[in-house]
Amino acid sequence: MIAVACWVTTDGHTKSFVGPQGAVGQPHWDLYLGSSPLNAMDHLLAHSLDQAVERIREWWRVPSRIALEPLRPDGIDDLRALARARAKIRTIAALARAEGRPVGDALRFALDPPDPQLAPDNMRRRIDETAARVDVERLVLNFPRPRGRAASGTVVLLSRLDEGLETKTSRHPWLVALVRPHEAGVLEVQRLIGVNARHRWDVAPWLWDATVAADEETRWGIRDLPVARLGFQDRDRVLAEVSNGSRDPDRAARTLLLLDADRVEEALEAAGVACTDRVRSILSGAATGRDGLHIDQWARFARNIVRKSAPWRFARIVDGTGRKRAHAVAHRLVTLPGQRHLRTASLVLQASAQGPVLAIEDTATNTCVPEALWCRPVDLDLIRFGLE
Repeated sequence: MIAVACWVTTDGHTKSFVGPQGAVGQPHWDLYLGSSPLNAMDHLLAHSLDQAVERIREWWRVPSRIALEPLRPDGIDDLRALARARAKIRTIAALARAEGRPVGDALRFALDPPDPQLAPDNMRRRIDETAARVDVERLVLNFPRPRGRAASGTVVLLSRLDEGLETKTSRHPWLVALVRPHEAGVLEVQRLIGVNARHRWDVAPWLWDATVAADEETRWGIRDLPVARLGFQDRDRVLAEVSNGSRDPDRAARTLLLLDADRVEEALEAAGVACTDRVRSILSGAATGRDGLHIDQWARFARNIVRKSAPWRFARIVDGTGRKRAHAVAHRLVTLPGQRHLRTASLVLQASAQGPVLAIEDTATNTCVPEALWCRPVDLDLIRFGLE
């Protein structure tokens, strides 16, 4: 939505200190892009009609289609860096065990004494029991590592410590793992709003809990996936073969190969995920109006998000929403970048009678679906490309 107001000064000054200083009686054009000035994505205050018209044309421009490069053997440098980091972690852990040293010390991951205000005495036993279940090697192996390095400041929520206790606040004590500068890891207790966290591993305890085992179906969300055929060899032939299959593993394999080829719309369709018109226009890089302001950035970001996802897992996220509330509940995945207002455009999943729908919703909520439930597990890509 574009709103335009024209007003005339009587004292030679505008109502905004950032606006132009026009002459008395000169019209001023006040433009903003958005549903209200409070959440405007852009704003212009000018006394030149030509400038106002040019800004409107800019807001409604139609950009060219955005496309990413298909995944190639020389385009998996980040995965190779991750594979090297994981191999190093396993070597360090194995040497520590052989020498009788604690793996946590060797991998520089330790438990900080909890703050008594965050963890009172009646919770200390639960903290100790939860910390004792942490498999440090497994935790460090699975810790988020863009480009092979654990980003300083990344916080992973492992377990809520007051689970089952009656509380009257949205913030709860969590045992978390985080990385401090120079990749030193620590376990500590923090009081956080769990539903706002991207990295919540209470929904995927096999990533850190030594008492929890998980098979491929649990980790990847699909059983009998033909991973040995999903590398770089004979991709066209394999894609043709799995496209004729009707089993879930065939559909998931087709989805993966299409994502690798940057055919994201076809990949979503293969996984049974519908898209709204707004999502299609952004994925294709042909959005106009409000979305057109950010289309270059949004199109690349959205396509990358879909390419790193596991769309066959989307149905489980929206499962249970119910047909009566099919479009009343949105499961936010991620906020699109470059926005500074309160209500932000976000990629969300909605339920429908036909299955999950990928949509964009303008929302002020910070609640999100943990990445462990919708992103593609890194070990799946490492195995299919022969890196592990």
